[in-house]
Amino acid sequence: WIPHGKSFVVIRPDVFATHVLPRYFTPEGSNSPNARGNGGSAPQCVHKYPSFTRKLNRWGFRQVSRGPDAGAFYHELFLRD
Repeated sequence: WIPHGKSFVVIRPDVFATHVLPRYFTPEGSNSPNARGNGGSAPQCVHKYPSFTRKLNRWGFRQVSRGPDAGAFYHELFLRD
């Protein structure tokens, strides 16, 4: 969270994608018949940070482009307690 609690920033997108996204989101392509790994045996678990940011945009979050909070994500109803 940014100190004022009105927006958040992901410092390490690579770590976020491998450790946080799998806990809360279904892997990309898991509903698709093409979501199989090599040999068609097990589903491929892929969580991509750009896909997460697209979801944020669909949900009304906006990425701050100027000022001290540049790069943070903001939504008027998503506030830290």
